[in-house]
Amino acid sequence: MQGFIRVPLTEAELAQRALTALAPYFHLHLEHWGTHPTVKRLRIDAIAVPRNPAEWSRPDMALGIEFKAPTDRPGERRDRKGNAKIISQCIDYSFTDWEGFGQVPIFFCPGFQEIRSAEARAFSERNTWEQGFEDGIGFLMAAVMGQNNIGELVYNGHLGWPFLMHATHRIWSQKLGPYKGGVGVGKHAKLRRTVGSR
Repeated sequence: MQGFIRVPLTEAELAQRALTALAPYFHLHLEHWGTHPTVKRLRIDAIAVPRNPAEWSRPDMALGIEFKAPTDRPGERRDRKGNAKIISQCIDYSFTDWEGFGQVPIFFCPGFQEIRSAEARAFSERNTWEQGFEDGIGFLMAAVMGQNNIGELVYNGHLGWPFLMHATHRIWSQKLGPYKGGVGVGKHAKLRRTVGSR
């Protein structure tokens, strides 16, 4: 998490920092329940509803947020099994009917290190085959998740706390825009799940 605190944070500390930053711009519904198509009851950490829905592509916009503790050390990554579990959980959440909101796009916080690393090197010279492969995996993760209506909520010193899809599509950011709390792609993108042929 570039520009973020360099000491390990717990999941609760990460959530508190992010939600405090989002609160001026969003109504926050914490520990919100919903029902998955399998009829299993699920709970998401937060659903963020824009305080000014007129700035968004649709008046019923709501964004789901799921937090996990960041890895303990700078540069440390979750193993494949850990990432796979998180992605699977986010996919389950993207199909869930959240009480009062229906299906919503899901944003994972603090994001995936693989995607952030690939984005950081996107326009730089790759030094090794392994780096190039890793970048490809990062962008593949971002593309597949975006197709499933899943993005990231990541801290960035320049953007504050942006909601991102496909690694670089800024849905909303705390610091950019004609005013703080600028809506980006969220002005046009419906952010609804697509099923079948795309």
